[in-house]
Formats: sequence, C-alpha cells, structure tokens
Amino acid sequence: MLLKLALLSFLVILMLLPLTLDSSFGKSDDIIVIKSPMPAQIDGAWSTKTEWTDASETKIVENQLTAYLRAKHDETFLYILVDFISDQGLERSGDLAAVCFDTANNDGDAPLADDYCFYRITRAGEDMDGIIQGNGIGWTILQEAETWDPYDTKFDAAVAYSHMNDPYDNINKHVIYEFRIPIQDYFLQETMRFYVYVNDAYNNEFIEWPTDAGGKQFKSIVKDVLPSPSNWGNLYLKLDKESDERPKSPIIVSTDKTDYYTGETVRIEGHLPTVTDGHEVNVIVKDADGVTFTKLRIKPADNKFVASFQILAYDKLLPIGKWTINIGYSIWAAKMDINVLGEKKFVHPLTTSEPEVIAHTPIRDLMVGDEVFIVTEVKNNTPITNDFVYLVLIKDEFGLTAFLEWVEGFISSNESIQASELWIPEQSGKYQAEVFFWSNLNEPTPLSESRKSVQLRVTL
Repeated sequence: MLLKLALLSFLVILMLLPLTLDSSFGKSDDIIVIKSPMPAQIDGAWSTKTEWTDASETKIVENQLTAYLRAKHDETFLYILVDFISDQGLERSGDLAAVCFDTANNDGDAPLADDYCFYRITRAGEDMDGIIQGNGIGWTILQEAETWDPYDTKFDAAVAYSHMNDPYDNINKHVIYEFRIPIQDYFLQETMRFYVYVNDAYNNEFIEWPTDAGGKQFKSIVKDVLPSPSNWGNLYLKLDKESDERPKSPIIVSTDKTDYYTGETVRIEGHLPTVTDGHEVNVIVKDADGVTFTKLRIKPADNKFVASFQILAYDKLLPIGKWTINIGYSIWAAKMDINVLGEKKFVHPLTTSEPEVIAHTPIRDLMVGDEVFIVTEVKNNTPITNDFVYLVLIKDEFGLTAFLEWVEGFISSNESIQASELWIPEQSGKYQAEVFFWSNLNEPTPLSESRKSVQLRVTL
C-alpha cells in the first residue's frame, strides 16, 4: 500500500511536467616557412617582382584592413614581409609592425625568456628598430635604435612607402615592412609560436595574426599592445624545400573519443620524446570560433601526461563544430581536433502505441465485474535487451484513483511485444486509463517518449 501511495505521488508530479522529458543540457593558425636560396633585400619594398614569390603567403583581414604576410628562410636568416596595403600613408609617429616568436613553443600567459619580439616603428619622424624579450611577467627592451647597419649579420628591419613591383597593389603607395632575423642568435626552432602586429597610426587601427589574438590599440609603448603567447599561432620552419609536409612532431596525443556533447569531459593522453626538468606540458583548447576555451599546465611523468577538461556552457551556448587541442612542450608542438556536438537529446529506448481495451464481451459496453485488459504494443529501438515496468493508472471522472497496478517484463533488441494489465471495474462511470513504461520501481526512468491514455465507460 505504501509503495502504491509513493508511486501515485510520483505520478502526480510527473503529470505536472511536460510530456517529453529531455536530459538537458576556422580559421588557420599555422604558417609554414620554406627554405629559399634567394635572400630578401631589407629596404621596405618589393625590390624586384620576384623577390618574395618563393615565400609563404598569408592574407590577414581584420578591422576592415588588409595585409599580406610572407616569410622564407635560408637557414641563416628568417625573412618576413608585411605588405600593409590598407595603410596608404606613412606617419611620422605611431606606424608600427612587430613580429614575435615563442622559440621554446611553451606558450604561457606571460612572456618568458625564450620569447622575442622584433619591431619597426616611427617615432618623431625617425624610423627605429627594436627588440624586446620576455622576463616572466612582461617584456624587457633589449635595444631600440634609429638605424642599424643593413650589411651586418644581425637583425635588421625597414619600412617604406611604396608600390613598385607590388603584386597586391602597384597603383597606390602604401606601407611595407621587411624583417631579417638571425636564426641561431635568437634560437629560432623548427616549431614555434608566432604573432604579428601592425598599426595604422593615421586611422588609429591595427591588424594582427592570428586575428582576434587579443592585441591592444597602440599608444606609445610597444610591449603594451602584445597579447600573451598562449594566443599566438604556429610557425614551422621547413628545412627541406622539396617537402610539402609540416615538420612532424614527436609528441603523440589522443583523446578518449572524437565526438563530445555539452557537459561531457574530454580526456587527453600524450607521449613525449623526452622529459626535461622544469618543463610543463601546455594545453590550449580553442572552440569552433577560434576562441580559447581553456588552458592547462600539466607536469609529465615517465614521458607521459594526462589532462582533462569538461565542456561546460556556463552562461552562453558554446559554438558547435571542430574544436582544436594545442599541445606544447619544450620546442615541440602538436594538435588534434575533436567534434563538439552541442546539446545531447535523451533518446527513449521504447516506442509505444495508444493503449487498447480488450474485454471478453466485445459486443456490448463494459459493465461492472467485467474482465478488462489494458493492452499496449511496445517496440525496443535499441540493440540491447531492456527491462521494463508496465504500469496502468485508472482514474474516475472526478480524478480519483480507481486502479493502480503494474507488471514487470523485458523486451529483446528490436523486438515488438504487447504488454497488458487486467482491471475488473467495481463501479459504473467514466474512466481514463493511462499507461507508463518505466525502467524500474525503485528509481523510475521513463522508457517511452510520452504517456498514453484511453477513455472507458462502465455501466451497471
């Protein structure tokens, strides 16, 4: 009797709920730099029509501005061109281009000693070259000078106002920056994090790569505009020009599966080629819009690491689609993609028909004392056998419970059966019979999408 009262209370709550019960819940960041036998002349212009045609090309569009980034190397120097076609006026102060490298590829919210930025800036009518280095909490200026010897073997940069030989715009003069960076002097590696920032002082606008990396509007201090290295992209120096493949990372990384729903936890496992004291594995997860979702730092053990994160929606819907997991350790980097599918809908394992009334006297109306069977056809849509409880609740026209019984059973994979319960009416009147399929009686979970009902009329 107590069990029936408890079930009746549960049914009252259930009928106040909706009929359907649910379990609720881009862009490229890689640049590959090929080896070239043709060094660039650092003069802030296309010295010839073919000077940069053997270099990698990346188009940057942001804030209604456009620039083209080209890069190549000859194993001694890394050459970079920033062709800022939207900036059609070289200002006396405030025009700026900076290229930054995380040479150890270890990311971080703050720049470390292995992070360098090289820049060219106009200040009070002078063009100045500069180098800054990370110090663990910010940036330290190593050098800023008006002119450097363009024929020495060190860093050099230039800016000019030109359109000659330019394949992107050979009609309108615009600002062009060029850089030459010694590879060995600044410990540039085959795999690095990389960032580019360019400021148009006249329009007070800037453009960056990767776009939306978090750079700030330039005022007067270069280091104040730079985002954390964890938001930078990837740059790969290819030593073999004939190969079109990215340098293979020795890091092996995998996840427990490839498809995830909101609320699920992603488990990451990785193997490292070697473990160096003091180095941590940096994990950066970016959503389908390229926005950083979470960052993790893991201490490896025995050349292995394990990390996990939960896909939570917080106060907004997360973008569904391909998410990227970036792994950085020492000088190596790796990444893999997962699919985030969004909200997971609960799929009921059973489908049911409307209940039927079967009596031994089908040629007349139901009468008090008749044996009445409430029969429902049910189908198992899953590849496994499901246990179920078939429960029948009958109420009179005043909403009072006249009958509550159940039968337990099971249904095999993809099988269709009929479930039935016997009722012998004791009083005449109008009744409604409702049927339910539950998983069990102790912790009842609906197995079918909605409850079904049938009307009955009983006479004396």
